Amino acid sequence: MTTNHSDEPPIEVFLYGAVRTYGDSEKNDTYASILTEKNYDFYLFQKIFNDEQNENNNNLTLFMKALPDHGVLYGDHDKNVNRTESAPHRHFQEGVALFYRKDRWELDGEEHGNIWYETKPKEVAPQVVVWGLFHEKTIEGYRTGKSVYVYATHFWPNSGGKRAVPSPLADRETKIVDLMTKIASRKYSDVPVIIGADFNSGEDSPLIRFLKGEEVEIAGQPQKCPVPLVDSLRTVYPFAERKAVASASNSIGRIRLTNNLTSKGRCDYIFVSSSLNPADFRLIKTKTQSGVFPSYHYPQHATLSW
Repeated sequence: MTTNHSDEPPIEVFLYGAVRTYGDSEKNDTYASILTEKNYDFYLFQKIFNDEQNENNNNLTLFMKALPDHGVLYGDHDKNVNRTESAPHRHFQEGVALFYRKDRWELDGEEHGNIWYETKPKEVAPQVVVWGLFHEKTIEGYRTGKSVYVYATHFWPNSGGKRAVPSPLADRETKIVDLMTKIASRKYSDVPVIIGADFNSGEDSPLIRFLKGEEVEIAGQPQKCPVPLVDSLRTVYPFAERKAVASASNSIGRIRLTNNLTSKGRCDYIFVSSSLNPADFRLIKTKTQSGVFPSYHYPQHATLSW
């Protein structure tokens, strides 16, 4: 395991996918307990509910209450849906959220926003990327000179399973190539990058190999990532056993926990620029009082040193 030899405080990153509760108050209480266990610098959430008619099913509001000292950037997947006409049955939306510590980080006034990628067929909600440039500051409010770009996103699976999006695998991979091209052309190219995402892709997939800097074939063309990234988990645990995906009994039945230390089963990643050093990594396996996991994803926590 690597360690932080710098006197600079590390960056604590928390990633959590599929934070849905469907109004389950016990799960909501467990989420709040997990979130407040540590004062993370950045919380990156995928598949987070934003139910405007049911506060108990509005994870975005619940998390904002649990993290009152954090600012938030949010993007709906369904940006083009008119809920009163096109989808009156769906009075909530699902999206991606990025929370940040306001006492340590200042959001850049210009460098932040959402990026949407349309899916095929168009009836399926687009994928959204929420991003921002954050400047570190002192307790007195002065900038330290250190900054970081942070991105949060979720890309739908392309094949297999009832919830899969019926579009070619190359369609998703092409979007990731476009995203990394956009990141490569960011305004401050020397500022490091953190990407927390559910890519729905295993470690050995062309997509993940592309993100790590390997040249792979995408849509029939050789592609190499213009901003090669480092997998925080594999930096800390390079030799973790790659075995079958673990399962656990949950209130919704037998489910697959997709974020254990495996190759085939991984789908969530905390990727960082090579200038940031993943000093520690852990999975958080907190259960509800009833003994079930609140989500079918494990939360991830990465400690990054400058």
